[in-house]
Amino acid sequence: MGWIAVLWAALLLPPGSSGVGGVLGRIEVIEPRGGPRVIYRSMSTPSLVAVRLSVPVVEWPGTRGAARLLQSLARGDLESGAGAIGARVELESTPTHAVYTIVGPAESFETMAALLQRAVSAPALSERGLAAFQARSEQAALAALELPHTRVHLALRASLFAATDASDAPPTPDRLDAEHVEWFWRRYYVPERMTAVVVGAVPIAEVISAFEGWSTPPPPTLPPEPAESVDPPRTEAVARWVGIAWPVYGHDPATLAVASALVTDRLAGTGLARARAELLWEPDRLGFVVVGSALPGSQGNPARILREAVEKAAEEVTGDEVAAARRALYHALLYQARTPQGLASLIGRFADCAGDPLGAVRFLDAVLGVDEARVEAALRDLVRASPSIVEVGP
Repeated sequence: MGWIAVLWAALLLPPGSSGVGGVLGRIEVIEPRGGPRVIYRSMSTPSLVAVRLSVPVVEWPGTRGAARLLQSLARGDLESGAGAIGARVELESTPTHAVYTIVGPAESFETMAALLQRAVSAPALSERGLAAFQARSEQAALAALELPHTRVHLALRASLFAATDASDAPPTPDRLDAEHVEWFWRRYYVPERMTAVVVGAVPIAEVISAFEGWSTPPPPTLPPEPAESVDPPRTEAVARWVGIAWPVYGHDPATLAVASALVTDRLAGTGLARARAELLWEPDRLGFVVVGSALPGSQGNPARILREAVEKAAEEVTGDEVAAARRALYHALLYQARTPQGLASLIGRFADCAGDPLGAVRFLDAVLGVDEARVEAALRDLVRASPSIVEVGP
């Protein structure tokens, strides 16, 4: 990566690191030997540190749910260790990453990093533990499917990206076994594939030391045969929810994010409940999604209403609307970055989506350059194509 070498030479950072300044402050990218890539942002006050560790994963039939299972197995030890030092833990599973976050006092940073290292190390698997996880998963699936807009969103993503993973879905009913989980861990839980974001009052030398020399699992054997799966639980929706979605090519994420904010504002007067547009952004692929629900007693076809809102925005977009949407998006992201945890989450999410450790800085800079012409061009390209449509109703 030539730009890293150029930045290092220009800024005289420690070997194996690079850095750049911007609206988020000075962010440095470190490559510790034998450990995760680290994105580091010093923050002197408050005297806290947030560490977000993300593991890129792909869940296939037979390993679906493995990321959540590994997090479930690690949770008890992680939370117990964090509680002993006055820290707290959050675990999250996105469509493409398993994310482990710990926030606590800066003086306990080394302990926090060690807890994360242990959390992603070889799991202790047992049939009893697998069965307990399966039971919890099925209950969680039933609860999550009470939200019909969640079902619409998942179906749209699957339609857009031909998704074979379900890491953003309710926990899977696939029948996991120890062989599949171990294969999954060996394949994806390799320290050099991970990304850690560290934000807080910790010296950079201490950060480098904490992430060097993490153990790498032995390579996996051939993947096992897919496990038997069962149909996911279904619940009845009490309202009609509709979503439409387009895959996007040739437009940048910042333009699409501003366009989604603009369309969401316009949807406020359509008579649909919680109607909103959003950008779906995963490594190397983009989608534009609009979801809403018909209000009781409302007339008209919700899918047509959603599409017409996008068509109308493409025809009538104004510079003032774009400026308002751009400003609201930019300020919302900066507001999130006001705390160590919020900034670590922001930096980490953009690094995961863009595959770029400085993705958050580049995105914020790009948002400022979005204008009426770019938003109009993106929306016009969308409405020229036929969207995928998903409905969930009573």
